[in-house]
Amino acid sequence: MARIGVISLSDGRDYVHGGIVGFIRTAEDRLVAELTAAGHTVIRGVEPVGRNDQAVSVARQVEAAGVDLTVLHYAVWAFPHFTMLAAGALSGPLLLLSNIDPVQPGMVGMLAAGGALDQVGREHARLWGDPADPELIAAIGVRARAAAAVASLRGSTFGRFGGRPMGMNTTVANTDQWQRVFGVDVEEIDQWEIVRRAELADAGEARAAREWLERTTAGVHYDGVKLTRNCWNGSSARIWRCGT
Repeated sequence: MARIGVISLSDGRDYVHGGIVGFIRTAEDRLVAELTAAGHTVIRGVEPVGRNDQAVSVARQVEAAGVDLTVLHYAVWAFPHFTMLAAGALSGPLLLLSNIDPVQPGMVGMLAAGGALDQVGREHARLWGDPADPELIAAIGVRARAAAAVASLRGSTFGRFGGRPMGMNTTVANTDQWQRVFGVDVEEIDQWEIVRRAELADAGEARAAREWLERTTAGVHYDGVKLTRNCWNGSSARIWRCGT
C-alpha cells in the first residue's frame, strides 16, 4: 500500500479555531482510522492548521516523512491561503478531501482552496464524502497507489537496445520528457551488446532462464533450425549458445 500524509486545515480566526479544533480532530481520527484499516501508512500533521506558520511547518513535517500522496483535509471552513502555503512546502501529489457533515462547511473550504490552487496552476484532485464510505476510501487508495508507483520510478534507468528503429521517432522514449515527467533516465545500449553478453553467459544460467520463459509465458516456439532449445544459429556464421 501507500504512504499517505493527512493535513487538516482550519479557520484562521483564533476565536473560531479554538471552538472547532476538537471537531476537526475527531473528523481526522475517523479518516485516519479508515485509511489505516485499508492497509495504508498514514502520516498525520502534528496539529490542525490555523496560522500561516503552522501551514508551512506542518506541511514540511509531512513532506519530510516521504509520503506518496498528501491529503489536505477540510472538515470545516478553512482559510484558502493556508492551503497555498502548505502546497508550497509539498512537492508530491495533492488530494483535497472534504467531509459532508452538515454541521460545518467543509465543502466550501475545499472548493475555495481548490480554486486558489487552480489560479496558480497547481494540479490536484478533489474528493468528498464520509470516511465510513468504503468507496471513498477506495478512491483515495487508487490515487495513493498511483502516486506511489510514479514515485518509485524516480531515479531508475530505462535501458533501450538499438536506439531508434529504422528512423521512427514515434517508437522511442524522449530522454528529456521521461526525465522531466517521471525522473527516469534513458540509457542507449548497442544491439551487439546482446550478442557479446550471450557469448559470455553461464550455460546453466542461460538454461534456467530458458526454462523460466517456457514455464511462465504463453509459449516459446522453436523452429528447429535457427532457434532450438540448445542454440540459436543467427544470420552470421557464428553459433551463440543459449543453454543446453
